Amino acid sequence: MSEKNVSYEQFEYTAEAPFQILNVYYNNNMSEGAEKLEHHWHSELELTHILKGDKTVHVVDGQKINDTCGKTIIVNSDSIHNIIADYSDIEFGDVAAMVLIISRTFLKETLPRYEEMYFIPDSKNGSEEIGSIMKRLTKYGNDIDGNPRMEEYDYLYVKGIVYELLYCLMKYRLAWRRDEFPINKAKNFERIKGAISYIENHYDEPLSQEEIAKKFYFSSGYFSRCFHNAMNMTFVEYVSKCRVHQARFMLISTDKSILDIALECGFSDSRRFILSFKKEYGITPLQYRKTEQSHSNVKKR
Repeated sequence: MSEKNVSYEQFEYTAEAPFQILNVYYNNNMSEGAEKLEHHWHSELELTHILKGDKTVHVVDGQKINDTCGKTIIVNSDSIHNIIADYSDIEFGDVAAMVLIISRTFLKETLPRYEEMYFIPDSKNGSEEIGSIMKRLTKYGNDIDGNPRMEEYDYLYVKGIVYELLYCLMKYRLAWRRDEFPINKAKNFERIKGAISYIENHYDEPLSQEEIAKKFYFSSGYFSRCFHNAMNMTFVEYVSKCRVHQARFMLISTDKSILDIALECGFSDSRRFILSFKKEYGITPLQYRKTEQSHSNVKKR
């Protein structure tokens, strides 16, 4: 199996627009992209402004943050984060949130000490002012079909808004990495990232907490605590989640048996696979396959 860091997410920019504005709609495509919300990190600064819904939960550097309308959640460069999505209180077609992703290169050019900075993920300080700016950016994000709505010269105006936003972040949400992440804590997070990537590249192999801990220079007990602090779940839960998500794709894209999929995804037998899958998705693998096949047939008509 080739090695690749599947948890590291990359984005593309232009010189004129060193940022991306993404409107998150509640629509049929949300379940298809659910795995993109799993634990990952990227070099950019990410801000999520909650427009509707109060049930989704963000996890940033191990901190659980409950969504609230009007709240702006910050994910710093290289921070481990994920979203536990629940859009059951949002109407179909509504914009649940607006996500602004800002290039690290642009940030370093704009803020000379950026690499030393850490913006507080969740805070009431300046929330109204920051929220107002974020809401103004929503009109420049994508439409419900994913098409961009920013016109040719809009980036000039939007870049001005981004500068205004950065000013507010410096004023209300600025901290320092040395205080938030002392050397030992920072090193632990980097090693946990290595462990996450290893798990995602070797989910189909036998994996034990003791072996992974040793591989990344932890004692087993200390690794367990650090992993849970960073991920807000146990090592066993995360391994199971990785295997179940891979199995989901195989259920949709192949006609392999439940047992074959279970074994290929690292489960020791079909029973463990079925129990884990039902815990994650609420239905059995076979029920899931039948439901997806039914939806696919409807789309073809």
